[in-house]
Amino acid sequence: MNPNRIPLIAGNWKMYHGGAHGVLLARDIATGSRDLVSKGRVTVVVAPPFTGLAAVAQQIEEVAAGNIDVAAQNLHPKSEGAFTGEVSAPMLLESGCKWVIIGHSERRQYFGGNGRERPGKGRRGDGGRPPSHRLRRGDARRA
Repeated sequence: MNPNRIPLIAGNWKMYHGGAHGVLLARDIATGSRDLVSKGRVTVVVAPPFTGLAAVAQQIEEVAAGNIDVAAQNLHPKSEGAFTGEVSAPMLLESGCKWVIIGHSERRQYFGGNGRERPGKGRRGDGGRPPSHRLRRGDARRA
């Protein structure tokens, strides 16, 4: 491992742990990883379902003072429009997300995606893993 790189530990909750249970899980993760994160040994990211993003981000801010990041599990490449059920980068940033995981194999398998249907979302990660993309304010303007 490159000694100059900080390991990233990310947990994708998929379609589990929404609502109040997700907030409790976020608190437990924030508390349990406090020493590693505060010493700069790792970066910790949690990816709850969309319904829990804002509540989990708020809980993490209260417990971990922003030392743990929140990720979304998907995004639409446009910043707004008539895309029922989709979520944009500006919406994710407003909810407290700093990351988004894109290119899920189950989205391709169950929803007919081929990895090329959404230009602007990103590219596949190394080894077939979905890439994680760090959201920045500029993403909201470019979309």
